[in-house]
Amino acid sequence: MLHVVSGRLRHASDGLGGREVLLDPESPGSVGPEALHRVDPDGPVSLFVDFHRKAG
Repeated sequence: MLHVVSGRLRHASDGLGGREVLLDPESPGSVGPEALHRVDPDGPVSLFVDFHRKAG
């Protein structure tokens, strides 16, 4: 999960068909395992990333 704390982040992913979405504190984003993706700040931004692994 991509969590924006402040500001905005542009996110594009193969899973989105290459389309770009704008992430902000109210709209987190997700990236599937091994999915190609790109993030670009839309001005000053603070963010953190949660990495998850399937149990087992």
